[in-house]
This record gives sequence, C-alpha cells and structure tokens, in this order.
Amino acid sequence: MKIPHSKPDISAAEIAAVTRVLESGHLAQGREVAAFEEECAAYVGRRFGVATNSGTAALHLALITSRVTRNDAVALPSYACAALYQPVFWQLAEPILGDIGPDFNLDPDEVPGTCKVAIVPHLFGARAALPDHVACIEDIAQSIGGPTGKAAPIAVASFYATKMFTTGEGGMLLTD
Repeated sequence: MKIPHSKPDISAAEIAAVTRVLESGHLAQGREVAAFEEECAAYVGRRFGVATNSGTAALHLALITSRVTRNDAVALPSYACAALYQPVFWQLAEPILGDIGPDFNLDPDEVPGTCKVAIVPHLFGARAALPDHVACIEDIAQSIGGPTGKAAPIAVASFYATKMFTTGEGGMLLTD
C-alpha cells in the first residue's frame, strides 16, 4: 500500500480558477494574482500580501526588508526545511541553529540575543512560541489558516505542491 506524501484536493473551483488565468492572457501577475494577494492577506489577518515565485523568495524579501546583511546572525531551528537556510546565505548572514522543543518548533530560549532576527516556522500546524528578545519572521507554510502569521512584523508562506495550501508553486510575504 502506498501512502502519498501529499495529495492536493483539486475541485471544479480550482480548475475554473486556472482556466480564468489562462483565458486572461496574464500567466504571470495580472488581476488574479492581485486578487490572490488581497484574499491571502485578509485570510491570514494582514493588510498586505506580495506574491513571489516561491516561499524561499518571500523569505529572501523578508530578510532584505528586515535589513539583514553580511555577518548578521539569524536564528533558525535545527529541524527545518533546507529552503530556510538559502536566503540567509544569500544575504551573507550567519545562520545560528537553535534546538527545538517537544512540538518540533524552535525553542525561543535557544535564540541568542545577539541575533538580528529569528526565522520561526510553525511546523505541523502547531503554533510556535516566538522569542520576545529578537525580531522574528514567521513561516506559516505549514500552519496557514491557523492562529499564526500575525504576531511578527512579517510572515511568509510557501504554496509549493506539498504544502497545506498549494498553488503548485509560489510564495507570499505578508505584512501590515
């Protein structure tokens, strides 16, 4: 018996949405993307959403917006997707790995005060505790639709095919 890693629920509504995009002639950007940005931001409880080609790109924008630069320390959980690390390296920053708690999320006590920012994924739908002594970026790829994405100035989401909420590809930066 095969157990699929993920199996998206594709209904007539999703097929109609894809058809609208194809018929619009705007395969990138356009009205559908603008509407998705607004709807996603409202769904998460933020004022603005900026669609990107991936969650990794959204995280990269979040680091740039947070003014993370060369040699800045960025806290990350030791148990996380490798895509979280790539934007840190692109900014020439130093990843600081913190241990996780029993909920598999970053233990806020493991985040040194010397970090400029902490990237905090909310894994497996469980809300992670955010450190209160450094700036945070919330990763809500595995918790979108829950009570996450509003506690830090910036949240990011991935809509990759294996995520809880998928568009096949893409990501979003969410903020007020």
